[in-house]
Amino acid sequence: FISNFAYPIITPKIKELVQALKDNEIETRPLICGSISSQPFWIDHFGIFDFLECKMADEVDKFGLYLPNNHQLKKDEILFVCDVVNKVLN
Repeated sequence: FISNFAYPIITPKIKELVQALKDNEIETRPLICGSISSQPFWIDHFGIFDFLECKMADEVDKFGLYLPNNHQLKKDEILFVCDVVNKVLN
């Protein structure tokens, strides 16, 4: 059985959501992508990039996170994560 390790979402309520997940002992991770032009190594090598050209990447970088998702989660655990997320986002 194959399952991805996490479920990515993007929300402007990221701070509130991360805090609610943490309060409920649900681990989360930032999306491991986004605007490469904002990374220190990029700026060191290429200078400051016009961020308007990377609008979508900046949105992912600023508002993206992973929710847990794996083959060992039980239905009640999935519903619990969904409940916490829906309380914040609805």
